Formats: sequence, structure tokens, C-alpha cells
Amino acid sequence: MIQFTGFAVLFILYFSIEWYLKKRTNLKKYGVPEEIKRQYVKIEVPSDKMEILTNSYIETQERTGSPSLLIGDALYDNQRNFSEVKKNASVLVYYHNHQGKHVRLNSETIDLGREQLAGMVQAQKTITVYYESDNILNYYFDLSFLS
Repeated sequence: MIQFTGFAVLFILYFSIEWYLKKRTNLKKYGVPEEIKRQYVKIEVPSDKMEILTNSYIETQERTGSPSLLIGDALYDNQRNFSEVKKNASVLVYYHNHQGKHVRLNSETIDLGREQLAGMVQAQKTITVYYESDNILNYYFDLSFLS
């Protein structure tokens, strides 16, 4: 019974740490540092003012596994060790009037499809954009809702 309990604890601990690290990585990827939130000008943009641009493409990935099996598969069919994976690259676009100029602001690339991203953006209602007061071309989208 003690061995089973120890195994269960290790199992839960392993997946808890894995979940935490994944969550932390996503926060780093899409979040905005506190320093920028304090120093930059904040704009609350309604989600219906955001445009979503998406590029879908196919990427060929090499399969991994036992080298002897991969060699055997390659002898049988030279494309067998590769798979095609559909990838999406999306950005949010916001057009902002700043001191009489029409400025296009693009978010960083988001690895989601158009429909999935649109649902998350609509659920958010507003998206925050931070920009430097003397240089609007230095800006950040707060995409922490994606993590």
C-alpha cells in the first residue's frame, strides 16, 4: 500500500509540475511585463474593433522512433517517416488614430486558427494595448487571456 501511495504522489506531483511549467511558458509568451503596464499608455480596445488575419500552411515533420524501424520504413516507402501537419499563424490587427495619423498595430504571431482565436477574442470583450507615449510604434498587445 505504501508503494502505491508513493507512486500516486509522484504521479500527481509530476503532472502538477508539468501543468505549472506549461502555464508559466504561455504567460511569458503572451503576457505583458508589469514594468510596461506601469510606464506605457493603455488603450482598451473593444474586441469587435480587432481584425484577425490568419495564414494556414502545411509543415512536414519527421517522425521519431526506433532507428531500426525508421530505416525499415524508409526502405518500404521513402515518405513514411514524414507526416504533414497543418499549422496556423494568426495576428490581431487594430487601426488606431494617433495625433491625426492612422496607425496599424499588429499583435505578435498567435499559433491558433481563425475560428478558435475569434471565439477567445469575443469572449474577452476588450483587449488592452500598451504603447510608449512618445513612440506609438513601440507597443504591446496584452494577450494573457490566451494562456
